[in-house]
Amino acid sequence: LKALVDDMVNDDPRKRPTMEVVVERFESIRQQLSTWKLRSRVISQDEGPFENLYHGVTHWSRRIGFIVKRAPAVPRLRE
Repeated sequence: LKALVDDMVNDDPRKRPTMEVVVERFESIRQQLSTWKLRSRVISQDEGPFENLYHGVTHWSRRIGFIVKRAPAVPRLRE
């Protein structure tokens, strides 16, 4: 995602991708990631051990709930 974000915030607006290109590139990146990876928790570097434990437990309980409900990791738009 970093390369996509870097392109999107380019100092020269003419070098920035259009929204159509952004959506295509994001979809391509998303398809390469497993459901497991998409459901992973992002951990703050300054998170203490108790915060880490609390957030880890709440994350896993939500994650298991989504898996049981068979909810997709990235919701799709209904057409």
